[in-house]
Amino acid sequence: MNSEMLQTGLKFKAPKDSRPNDVSDLPTQSVNPGSDEEAAREEIHPIFLNSNISKFGAGLKQAVFWLGDDAKIITKRAESRTVYEVHYSRENMEAKESAKSEDAWNVAIKMRDVSELKGVQVPPLLKALIEARETSEPSFTYIMIQNLIKGDATSPLQFLQQQDSSLDVKPSIEKQLAHIYHYYLHGRDGNTGKESMNGTMVDIEVTRFDSTGKKVSSINLRELVEANLDLESRFVRTAASDPFRFTIEVLKSQRVNGPMIPKLRLGGIIRYHPYEYYHETYPVNKVANISGSLDPRDVNSDQTLQPMEDKNYRIDNKDFFHLWWNGRLIPCTKLDAFPWCSPSERGKNPDKLYKSYGRISGSLFLDGHICEITDNKLNLTTTTKISEIIDKKIHSVQSTFKLVKSHGNTLKAKRVGNDVRKAFEAWLTTCQKYDKEVCYTNVLRDSQKGPIIRKVRFQTYFEYGAAEWKESGIKLQVGDAVQLKTSSIILGKIKSFYVQFENCLLEDEYVANSSTRPLPEVHAPVSYFDIEHCPAPYYARDGEEIPIRRKRMSQIDTTRLQVSVEELIARQADELNLKFEIIKGPIPEFGNGFKIKSDGILFKSLGLDIVKVNGEGSVEGYLPFCQPRKKHIFVVTQIHKIDNNNKRELCHTMESCNYSRPATNPHGYYFNTFAVTKLGCSKIGDYIITFRAYISEQPFVRATQSRVATVMSRNTPSGRATPNRLIDPPYEIEWEQEVDFHGRKILKDGEKKIRLPYYEIKYSVVAGLPDKFKIEAFDNEDHHRIGIGFKMNVSFKDSNGNAASAKNLESELTTLTQQLKISLVPIKKSQNFNLTITYGALSIEGDQLVINNVIASGFLNAADFKHGKNYENCEILFPLQLSDLNSTFDLSFWSLTPELAYQEEGRIDVEMTLNNRTKTSSSSKIRFYSGFPVRIECLEKHVEIENGCRPGLSCRVLDCGGNVVVANEEDKKPITLRCRIIKKTNHQFACERTILATNSVCKTNEVIDVDEFKKFGITQVDLLCEISCELYSNIKPVLVPITIKRSTRAEKLLVYRRSIEDEQNTVEICDKSVQFIQILKELYLSYKLFDGMGNPVVFDESKYKVNVSWSKNACLENGILPTHKVPKRAEEKTEFRTTLQILGFEEELKHIFYLTSLPLEPDTMSVSFVGGNNSRDLVQLPMGEKLPAAVVKIMDRWSNIILYGLRDEELSIEVDCSREEEFQVAFDPVREDIDNGGSFLVKDLDISIPSGRNLPIGEMVLKVTFRDLSSDLKLSVTTGYPKKLGFVINDQKQKQRGTFTCQNGSEVRIFARLLDAFNNFTISRTPIEVKFLQTQDGVTVIEKKIMMSADGVVDFGVICPDVKTNPNRYSSCVVKVNDCRGRCFGKPITVTVMGNVDGHERSDVCHFHVTCRSDFPYQLIPHKVEGLGPFRYEAGSSFTNLTVTLLSEDGTKYTSAEKEKVSLHLKPTNGISGVHLEPILASGVHEGIYTFDQVPPEAGNYEAKFCYQNGTVEISEILKEPLEIYAGSVHALKPETDLRDLSVSNNSENDEDRIIVENLKLIIVDRFGNVCTEGENSDDGNSNLSRGDVTIDFPGEMKLQNLENCTTLSSKIALINGYVSIPKLAVVAGLPLPNNSKHTIRFILKMESSSEFVFPLEFTFFNNSEQMAANRKLREEIATLEGEIANKKQSFQSSENSMMLIQAKIEGLRERERQEKEILKNISSQEFVETLKMSKDVTDREACLKTTEKELEGERNMTKSNIPPGPGAGEPNVFGPIGLLAEIKRGGDISIDLNLRRILSWHLQNKLSVIVTATSKTGRDLEKLFPKEQFMLLDIIKDYPPNTVALSGPGNPVYARTLLNFTKPEATAATRKVLNKILGDTIIMDDLPTAIDFMKKYNQGRYNCPTILTMDGRRLTSDGIIGGSATHVPKSVRFSFGLASGVELAQIQEQLKILPTLKKIMEEAEQVERTDGPRLKSLRASCIKSKENIGKLEERRMKVVERLEGSMPRGKNQPRRTRLTRGEDHEITNKKARRT
Repeated sequence: MNSEMLQTGLKFKAPKDSRPNDVSDLPTQSVNPGSDEEAAREEIHPIFLNSNISKFGAGLKQAVFWLGDDAKIITKRAESRTVYEVHYSRENMEAKESAKSEDAWNVAIKMRDVSELKGVQVPPLLKALIEARETSEPSFTYIMIQNLIKGDATSPLQFLQQQDSSLDVKPSIEKQLAHIYHYYLHGRDGNTGKESMNGTMVDIEVTRFDSTGKKVSSINLRELVEANLDLESRFVRTAASDPFRFTIEVLKSQRVNGPMIPKLRLGGIIRYHPYEYYHETYPVNKVANISGSLDPRDVNSDQTLQPMEDKNYRIDNKDFFHLWWNGRLIPCTKLDAFPWCSPSERGKNPDKLYKSYGRISGSLFLDGHICEITDNKLNLTTTTKISEIIDKKIHSVQSTFKLVKSHGNTLKAKRVGNDVRKAFEAWLTTCQKYDKEVCYTNVLRDSQKGPIIRKVRFQTYFEYGAAEWKESGIKLQVGDAVQLKTSSIILGKIKSFYVQFENCLLEDEYVANSSTRPLPEVHAPVSYFDIEHCPAPYYARDGEEIPIRRKRMSQIDTTRLQVSVEELIARQADELNLKFEIIKGPIPEFGNGFKIKSDGILFKSLGLDIVKVNGEGSVEGYLPFCQPRKKHIFVVTQIHKIDNNNKRELCHTMESCNYSRPATNPHGYYFNTFAVTKLGCSKIGDYIITFRAYISEQPFVRATQSRVATVMSRNTPSGRATPNRLIDPPYEIEWEQEVDFHGRKILKDGEKKIRLPYYEIKYSVVAGLPDKFKIEAFDNEDHHRIGIGFKMNVSFKDSNGNAASAKNLESELTTLTQQLKISLVPIKKSQNFNLTITYGALSIEGDQLVINNVIASGFLNAADFKHGKNYENCEILFPLQLSDLNSTFDLSFWSLTPELAYQEEGRIDVEMTLNNRTKTSSSSKIRFYSGFPVRIECLEKHVEIENGCRPGLSCRVLDCGGNVVVANEEDKKPITLRCRIIKKTNHQFACERTILATNSVCKTNEVIDVDEFKKFGITQVDLLCEISCELYSNIKPVLVPITIKRSTRAEKLLVYRRSIEDEQNTVEICDKSVQFIQILKELYLSYKLFDGMGNPVVFDESKYKVNVSWSKNACLENGILPTHKVPKRAEEKTEFRTTLQILGFEEELKHIFYLTSLPLEPDTMSVSFVGGNNSRDLVQLPMGEKLPAAVVKIMDRWSNIILYGLRDEELSIEVDCSREEEFQVAFDPVREDIDNGGSFLVKDLDISIPSGRNLPIGEMVLKVTFRDLSSDLKLSVTTGYPKKLGFVINDQKQKQRGTFTCQNGSEVRIFARLLDAFNNFTISRTPIEVKFLQTQDGVTVIEKKIMMSADGVVDFGVICPDVKTNPNRYSSCVVKVNDCRGRCFGKPITVTVMGNVDGHERSDVCHFHVTCRSDFPYQLIPHKVEGLGPFRYEAGSSFTNLTVTLLSEDGTKYTSAEKEKVSLHLKPTNGISGVHLEPILASGVHEGIYTFDQVPPEAGNYEAKFCYQNGTVEISEILKEPLEIYAGSVHALKPETDLRDLSVSNNSENDEDRIIVENLKLIIVDRFGNVCTEGENSDDGNSNLSRGDVTIDFPGEMKLQNLENCTTLSSKIALINGYVSIPKLAVVAGLPLPNNSKHTIRFILKMESSSEFVFPLEFTFFNNSEQMAANRKLREEIATLEGEIANKKQSFQSSENSMMLIQAKIEGLRERERQEKEILKNISSQEFVETLKMSKDVTDREACLKTTEKELEGERNMTKSNIPPGPGAGEPNVFGPIGLLAEIKRGGDISIDLNLRRILSWHLQNKLSVIVTATSKTGRDLEKLFPKEQFMLLDIIKDYPPNTVALSGPGNPVYARTLLNFTKPEATAATRKVLNKILGDTIIMDDLPTAIDFMKKYNQGRYNCPTILTMDGRRLTSDGIIGGSATHVPKSVRFSFGLASGVELAQIQEQLKILPTLKKIMEEAEQVERTDGPRLKSLRASCIKSKENIGKLEERRMKVVERLEGSMPRGKNQPRRTRLTRGEDHEITNKKARRT
């Protein structure tokens, strides 16, 4: 502000009009523009934020001097650099005022620059703060108050120092300011906790500083935290979202205390604070909390709980409204509630609206015009003053009440009438929805199914099982764990919830008893609930197992999740887990595992305490309990001896111990001296001392006969009871407890058991000092080596024979060491024995004495030396004397002799003296071996060799005693030495070789070749050989000189290729190279020899020998090698080796090259797929899979494959692949490395298929050509992988259709098959479980699950669909075929199959339609001939391109139905004609294809539907395209309506009798009466343009003048759109024409196309009206007779149809009988079938066949396989033993079959019992369970397709596989794969001689002959081996194949499969003939009678017609005319002809 504004505002008594405008710049809601009335009606809600909060006025000075005596105001504007200062002083102003100065309140304004404070002194701290802020802020206003007024607690200083805290009663200045300026801080809606929607509001920040200037706090009043909000914020945030807003305004005419004032505008808000479950949300304590609570410290109190309801509920409406002026709060000023927002006396019902009045709060908002300002002070000083003003104004007649509603972010006001209370109560009722009550569900009931009722004091409650706080998302139910809101943690699980019965009943129920039915869901306040405290032992009282208490629901802590509560319960349960803790250790130290001497003491003192397991400290002798110090704990001690079976024997029981609290020691349980001897536990063994805790809720009592003593003293040595403390009876010690055998007390917490503390110490009683000894062993018995130390162990025993410890001798070790003597002597006397022995110090390890570092040294005796296995005998003597007894123990230790080692055996003697007693000794045999190597010795001092030779050396490795070491210690292999060769002159490294360490001469592993000899003049080279051992790096190397002399022998061999034409023209062949030559050519070779210098060496037979690999007789003169003629068979990389052997030396020279022979020109060609053996192999291609690559072999005339010379670019031109059919083949020829030896590959084969077609399943041939050669590829297209499931009904695949038709009651065989993506049957690699459902009328009749067989078939057996005759569900009568009469009852039967295929659920559904017919068509398929356009026909033409095909169940064309059963139904859509058309029957049928002849005459657009109907079977198909019939060419002119039998009279009295036609409308039609409209085009393209005029002509006596409107009719009448409207035709009155005369009026239409059409209008003229009436009567009689004739004909047709239906049923059954007999003829004789005339004959024949079958089966059992099923039988993926998968086919001679069975079983004897599994996993699992059984893993072996070469010749050769039948159809593929593997192409022949001849001829061909078995019991293997027992069949074999059924048995079994079906068909036919025969006879008689009645009616009709015609005049020669049909024209057609 500037200085002028500041000066005006600082005047304390400035007049009101001198103040500047007081307008706030805060965002407000604008009023929509409009009229004044509209603006008044839509005025916004006034909160009156219309005053500037920073305005100075009288209140500023008053507030300043209330706080202090001096003030300084500093202000600056943003656009100015000038700072204004004003200083106030109470003392100066009071002095001026007392002097009555006029300017007492006027002060001077000082101006200065920024940061230059002037005037009064300012504290330095404050000055620095102001200066810092002035420089950083562009504008500011500071008010500094000094000399604050001090006083009591109500002084301003105390108020300013007040801060918010939980203990403060008065709010701080921050909170008060936030309350006063609440709406300036947060906007119109207040502090809702969300971002303000009213834009930027005022920022008020309060900062506090301490005396040092340090900022203490800085609070933005808009950002007060949730726990420290101002009062108005709490009102806003706890209120519901929809407050009651209103405005009250008063007109200006109201006067108060004098002059006129502006109108009063008052705004108000009433907020509703809803009830939340168990507490009120009202911010202040206005309404008492009705939920109540218990004292949390008294959770176990048994006091009776008070009722939940507060009957004295009162509401106080005093001080209801808070007052606000211009948006600011008027502190300490409130108004009472208005009458309309106060509860009335009649409404004080606590259960309804009355309580809601106690949950509301209000605020009133006043603007600045509510009162005037006197002396610049506010006149609102008291609440009474304001109340009087407002009460007078708002209750005047000029006041208006408006209700404000929220529309989005906009508020709108609407005036309310006088009934304000009604609007308020409606709002208050709506606000009750915000009250949150608990939803109770699940009424709990007792054993009598009645609701559980509880009485609590005088209130009645129902029990519910669940309570839900829906708004909070919390739901609790019985069994949930909860925590109570108490000072201590109280936990438990809910048992039930209590709900007052008034809330659970309907309004008309008032009494709660056992018959009352409470509501299943109730919303009510919180009540009581029963809680089962957990864990139970923590809360249980005396004799109480389950502690259940009743609590208030308000005590439930809903903030705790159930998981956390359960964790707390578990934690409290853990507190019950107690343990012993040692507070004073045993003296002496004693613990688990301690060993006590038999005369020792366990411990002298021990202190224990019982603490919690979780580490929370001692329980001070009491069990943790919610009521402390109620359960005491005491301790009982026992000692038990533990035997070898870990069983305990009671030895002693001590007196029970109490918890003690000594002054010097920690509190606990203390135990005194425990001596072993006194306790009777001195025997050697394991003992356990136990300390057990017990509980007593009674004071400790001494008992003379304690139960503990009784139980525990039974096994005490004394046998008497020890006085003990009393133990509570339920917890006596039980030794037979399964869980705990320690006898601990068990506390039960539900199913959980909590055990009391138990502490035990296990110890052992051991022997005393050592008294006896025993030599145990050496530490290394197997390998005692020279120079290597070892140990000897000695054990001790005491005087009682108990094992004693050598640790007792630790003090005597020095003496023992000095007196110990060990000597080594040989077992056998030897002069050269020189081994000596030394030893080291003695030590104690465990309980034994150890003599350490015993070392033998010396040379092993070689007198009896054998290489690697020599030894000498030695013996060890060990004398030992102990203090009490002298004993000597001899122990011998033998070990295995290591290989390749020097050994010697002897005896070792040991002497030891203890305590100066007599010496004793003991001996033991011991064996010594050579020690570790320490040096290398070479016997040769110098070696001389020729260059290129291996030097020989004698080197050996010795140990420290000079003994030879010949083997490595680790792997027992000879030691290898490294020979490092260096040059002697310069010590340069030359090479490295190896040699073995032996006593004999051994050569190095490789020769030594020196490069110096390549130079001339060098004769010898001196080298040094450094011999070392890498295995033993500590051995020093040995040097041996070696002299190398020049070599004179050949060192290099070269081979050359030469030409026969020019022998000098040679080419060197490099070593390891490849040479190429064409077949049938000759290869000429030569060689040359060279020495190391490259000089030629002459071949000398005495020195050299040459060998070649391609010739045995080598002629090597002049360096020529043998000539090689290349064979006709092409070979690849044949090795040609030339070897030069140097005589006298081991070395030899080699030269190797490889020869590849090339084929001749291409001659033949073969193609096969990759993986196939040859082109004849069929490659299986599943549909949808990619074709494999093909290998093309191009061969010459010698069948050599051409592999070289083919390039990819040539192949793309010269190779072609095609197929003869319409399929196109795409491919890519490429030259690649082919493993199976092809010339090139044909890759990316793809067969292009025409759209809508699939590859045909079966064989397919692809033709591959190369140049002029070609070959065929054979491909077998198989079904693809399974994708879905499909039904097979009666062996026919189900396709897409609505129903499956079957006979009523007939058997339907149902299979399920897997289908691929192309709807072909396929199989699955893994078994699939398939579920089958059969439903009828929505009810599942059959449900079963079956595993799919290996061939993808699931057989669900046979079902019999039938329907009921009566809809009555209790009727069980089934409709038979012969009484159905074509009408089937019931609903369809549905079957469903479901299964998981490749991880996807697949299913198929089939609906059965039960019918009486025997043939089952199912689908109609319409067709349209290609190229004939759409389905558009001219009326009356022929359906030239419309056919429909009827398909049968198996997908073939259905040909057995009559043509009249298929019809075409046309339904008009939007065409010209709307008449109903009769179905059009098919005109012809050929092989299931139906044709239709004449197109209906009615033109229009139709929906075409083809229908097949035969009895109850109906199949329909709608044509997808619309069918259009258009009118033909114009044929006639006719009336639009029928004008037959017109008559007229000249009666002048009746005008209607004179009218011929009232409104005649003529139309042009085609020959069928279809209207021809303009612009219609025919099918041939001709236009039917109908344009012309109509004229009237009178050919007879009738003239134009005889008509009334003759003038109008004389002119032409135009044809418009095919119609002509003729005016009314009426004759004039009194027209003189002959009576009963015929007259004609002709209407002539002349078209523009010169066509002319005439319509004659005929009528009969009568001079008498009575005659005209008689004529009309005769015509009506004729019409009646025609109707009767039509009805009779319809009845006749119905009878005839029924008769035909019965005949068709009988004929159908007889036809099925004939078909079944034809099938039976294929397996039976003609005589057999002819005997089956009746169903009884079939029954007799069936019984005879079953008897014969039983006899033959008995014989067959003798030839069945004897192989057991083996493990895994019947399990998935297990096919069983190989011998059970096949059986021998039966032939004519049983002896031959049995011999063949014996031969094949012997041949496969080792494999018959092998179990075949589909997967390797199954086989591995079974192999683990049955390790002795063999299993064939079918998925890892390769299938070898059998040879298909036909066999012929002597000996009757036949493949063995063709003599076997497969026994498991579901495993056909698996069986075939197994037999291909184990049997292959094995052949069966008559005898051995013919077999030998056959194999000889067979092997002359391309392939090798397989193994041959002969019927005389011999085997000729494929290798041609005979002889021996392995090739002769034994007399008997262990396992045998089974023998298949004989021909007779198989024939009988096939006959028995067919006869039941035939029998059933014959029975049905006989039943139909018996039941429907009489009805058929009756129908025939009825048809004859109907014909007679129709004839009689026809005669009556003719007579009436004759009477009518007799009354009509005729011409002289005019013939009799018949009645014209509808649509007649000038071409007359009688009715009978039209029907024909």
